[in-house]
Formats: sequence, structure tokens, C-alpha cells
Amino acid sequence: MALTDHLITVTQFEQWIALPENAQRRLELFHGRIVEDMTTEEHGQIVATLITCLNLFIRQHRLGRLTTETDHRHPDDPATVVRPDISFTTVARLQPLITQGIVPQMPDLAVEVKSPENTFIELREKALYYLKHGASEIWLVFPEYQSVEVHNAGPVQVYQIADTLESPDLLPGFALPVTDIFSDEGK
Repeated sequence: MALTDHLITVTQFEQWIALPENAQRRLELFHGRIVEDMTTEEHGQIVATLITCLNLFIRQHRLGRLTTETDHRHPDDPATVVRPDISFTTVARLQPLITQGIVPQMPDLAVEVKSPENTFIELREKALYYLKHGASEIWLVFPEYQSVEVHNAGPVQVYQIADTLESPDLLPGFALPVTDIFSDEGK
């Protein structure tokens, strides 16, 4: 849901998100417009599952840095700040840990879990943006279809509930059954 009718810059966005009333909001700047994302319990459970599996694997193999809800921007784009649900940056591209402000590069892997107000078109446009600005791979997770689209330099791959999600270039050896992403083990 767009919150601004007029276009703003990254500097103006940083001022906007620094306001106390915006501290707990999930805000992004996409092509000059502030967008707010609302999440559900299902969204949170999927993100938590992916974070747990990815973090254990990445730490064990010392592959890089994994974060959640981290703002990223490309230095040459003054009108966009993206906040993937999950970001992974390989050791080769790590910069010093940002303790204040926006990471001045795209992650190698960005994971976006579809929220109820997201459209498929918006998420696929975002995937193209990530790829164009330095990301190597994007996972778009669609809860209602229990599927994951993987966007990279090759053709889009769709992983269904019976498949195993892999990322041989970024996460060699990582394998996660798609069914595990969507299972509600708390029941």
C-alpha cells in the first residue's frame, strides 16, 4: 500500500522512517514511493522457518551474513530502499556491519514472502529490481500456492510442495524440502 502520492528521495525516506510513529512499521521506498507491508502469523512462521534453516547452514559453513528486515539500496538509485524479509550476503561481498542506516548494496540472496496485500506482479517486479541492482538470486515465497519461485540469471524455477529447494551457486549443499517451509508443526 503506497503511503505517498509524490516521489521522494532516499534522504527524505530516512527522515520519514526515523520518526517515532514509524518505528514499528514495515516501510520501503520503491521507485520514489513509500510502501507499507502488513504481515500475518502465517508470514511470520514462514520467515522464521526459513531464517532458522538458512542461519544454521550459513553459520556452519561460514558462508556470509544472514539478516532479516534489513534495508538495502543501490548507491546509484536515489529513489529505492528495499527491505527483504531475509537477506544473505556472501563472505566475498561483505562490507563492515552497518549499525545505523541503510546497507549500500543489494544482498546476494533476497527472500520475499508474499503478504496478503502484495500482488504477484509487484513481487516479480521487485525480483527484477534486485537482480538488476546486484542480487544474484531471489526467492519469492507464495503461501497460498505453497510454492517458491527462484529468480536468478537463468530461467525462473518454481519449487512446489513435493520439491526440495536448493541454491547450488550461493549455498552449495543446502537442501530444504518445500513442505517444511509451509508446515505448521505447532498443531
